[in-house]
Amino acid sequence: MKKIIPYGTEAIGDGAFSDDSEITEIELPDTVFSIGEEAFYGCTALRSVILPRGLTEISAAAFAGCESLKEITLPEALVRISDGAFLGCSSLRSVTFPSGLKELGDMAFWGSGLISADLPENVSYIGERCFWECKDLKSVFIPNKDTIIGDAAFGECESLMSGFIAPGYCGKTDNASLLQYTLLWCTSTGLHDEAVSVKATDYIRANEPLVMEHILKRNIIPAMSGIARLGLLKPENIRKYVSEASAKNEREITALLLGMLKDAKYTDTEFDL
Repeated sequence: MKKIIPYGTEAIGDGAFSDDSEITEIELPDTVFSIGEEAFYGCTALRSVILPRGLTEISAAAFAGCESLKEITLPEALVRISDGAFLGCSSLRSVTFPSGLKELGDMAFWGSGLISADLPENVSYIGERCFWECKDLKSVFIPNKDTIIGDAAFGECESLMSGFIAPGYCGKTDNASLLQYTLLWCTSTGLHDEAVSVKATDYIRANEPLVMEHILKRNIIPAMSGIARLGLLKPENIRKYVSEASAKNEREITALLLGMLKDAKYTDTEFDL
């Protein structure tokens, strides 16, 4: 069932359509300036939404639990996506974030189906667990080095293997977060400043077995490419990694490691950040 909100409506109240299992489409007129908390919470059949052009904020849990939601166009006027706004939207594969967006709240996209998250320069805050358990998220791009990123913003994103996070290391410095941000640094080394690069290379050298175990376990080719290019492995360990990669039939990683072995100029101290 398609729901068209009448022109002239200015606000959608808190929980106005929550748990309505019959709505499949929502069209909101440009006269709407406010969508309340949990306005469409649990609308499990909702597939697409047209938001008003002047909307500046999507309130907390406004579309949480809309597990069939596939399409939503975020208006250019949007400044904030509040806590849990799209939590559990497991069918939501793609979102174009408007250039004026500044804040993403805690758990805003927890468990969504996003494949990538390319955020605009103006984003200054990404909340805790914002993209937690986005299991299909493969890449992320955060261009503003001053962006504050909350704890575990990308936690349990098991497919996240490439991207650029300008701030480098964010939130709590627990082992899982340090490893995740270091591997992402490996995929975009030339974009980072020296301070971030020094921290990342120090981490790799101090935790080489852990880093390589993770790369080989998940076949993370982008991170392995960065490590190979900069020569960040101890030469005496490379043959072991070649054997492990070959045993797993990880051909591209094996080739990168063999390339490191064949490089006559390679040492454990020569690399260019």
